[in-house]
Amino acid sequence: MKKVARIYKAPPKHWMGNGFYVATMFSYKETYKNVDPFLLLDYNAPYTFKPSAECLGVGPHPHRGFETITLVYQGEMKHSDSHGVERLVPSGGVQWMTAGFGVLHQELLSKKFCQQGGVFEMVQIWLNLPKAHKMTPPKYQAINPEQIPVAPFKKSQVRVVAGALNGVEGAAQTFSPVNVWDIELRGFLSLPIPQEHNILILVREGLVSVDQQEASAQHLITFQKGGQGVHLEALKPSQVLVLTGLPLDEPIVGHGPFVMHNKAEIEQALEDFNAGKFGTLKAGHGD
Repeated sequence: MKKVARIYKAPPKHWMGNGFYVATMFSYKETYKNVDPFLLLDYNAPYTFKPSAECLGVGPHPHRGFETITLVYQGEMKHSDSHGVERLVPSGGVQWMTAGFGVLHQELLSKKFCQQGGVFEMVQIWLNLPKAHKMTPPKYQAINPEQIPVAPFKKSQVRVVAGALNGVEGAAQTFSPVNVWDIELRGFLSLPIPQEHNILILVREGLVSVDQQEASAQHLITFQKGGQGVHLEALKPSQVLVLTGLPLDEPIVGHGPFVMHNKAEIEQALEDFNAGKFGTLKAGHGD
């Protein structure tokens, strides 16, 4: 079995624009957490917005060199980008954006949600791209709730967003071996995790025991390298997000919204962005 390294409480939250109130649970700078190939996880725990006529969210901004994965649990979000993609991400939906060479995008709470108000909850993950695919053309995968297959267990249910579990193939296409499992945990659950994979577990709700240690809501469970498989137990009904991935073991140099292999590539990204090579995008809902 894989051994727990440490359990971390959520750090202080901060605003991304005026629509996302997040805690950064890990980033690629914290190599001791064994996060490779994942770069970052922001968790917007349930937050209640009052009805507003404002356009809430994060306006146009660039990315290069990785993918963003956003799981919307409550509320509704709208994505638009410089390649002409516009999508609503409903409650239970996932957006999987491959920035690759470069893209401008914006993420807003939907116009309807802003006007009505309500509870919003989401997770955003940054997933590194292997060197061979750093400059791949941008791509967007819109994954609605009904498109996410469920691997049923005796008591728990696992939505297989990416990867595979017990013969159930995930909804998303990936560039490297990763698993993204969204779990309603009840009782015991044994997960087959390859020995070479790193694993991270976010507890969104409830109380979980793993490797004789307990973690509750807004806790991140990190693991030592090695070992195979994980046993989870819900001490009360729980919601957890499990990320596993084969480490890329490649150099990482990041600068804001760009993650590349070296400083020269970062400088090129800035030059290309300033030259307008990422395209253009008008701010706002556009409707």
